[in-house]
Amino acid sequence: MTDPRDTSPEALAVQREVFRRMTPSQRLHAALEMSDAARAVTESGIRLRHPEYTPEQVRAELIRILTRKAHP
Repeated sequence: MTDPRDTSPEALAVQREVFRRMTPSQRLHAALEMSDAARAVTESGIRLRHPEYTPEQVRAELIRILTRKAHP
């Protein structure tokens, strides 16, 4: 895993320490929240690019994007 390019080494060290101190349950909760946030941002982008899409089309495009990234 590579370090993010948009985060300073100092900030990354703080972030890792915060996650290290979390309980497994807290880490899971944080991961689920981040996943939900990423999905919401992606859906917003789809709606901006395709305002004519129905909710079902937005969901289908989201699945296509997520599947493509998971299996390049």
